[in-house]
Amino acid sequence: FGGIENSGTWRFMTKPSVTFATTTLSVSETVGEVVIEVARSSDAENPLGFAVDYEVTAESATLGEVGDEGELTGDFVAATASTLTYSSLLESELSQSLLVTIVDDDLAEGNETLRITLSPAAEALAVAADLPVPQLVITIVDDDQTALPGDITGDGSVGFADFLILSQNFGQSVEPGQN
Repeated sequence: FGGIENSGTWRFMTKPSVTFATTTLSVSETVGEVVIEVARSSDAENPLGFAVDYEVTAESATLGEVGDEGELTGDFVAATASTLTYSSLLESELSQSLLVTIVDDDLAEGNETLRITLSPAAEALAVAADLPVPQLVITIVDDDQTALPGDITGDGSVGFADFLILSQNFGQSVEPGQN
């Protein structure tokens, strides 16, 4: 790959690498902010800085935004694309982080996902990084109940509306509550 001269001797450098700690992450809809760490290798033999791009993609989750009065929309809010820049290891910078804000709504919509993908930076500083775990899928676990049949209020209690439910009981029509 290459080398640098240090006090009259040549040392060969390895490519730096950056990675997510895992390929999947599940978070509750009520968690608020999620800090995603992107760690670089701690190869002290490579003193060069570098950069990686990331992209956040909505899969089944909906990308939202922050309104004029601070209200959040959608299922999550995040920068959809940016660059993480790592300075030289001589400065001991071993990780960068990005922020995803999870929106706690009152909709019973099931679990939803988003994906964060790393790629070599378009504006590479000195070297391109290896990306051993280039993607992270985040599952937002819904905390809202799904309404049950007959659950008019959506709170899990079953009540009777202003209409009559009839059922067949041995050939007779029976109103609810009658034996």
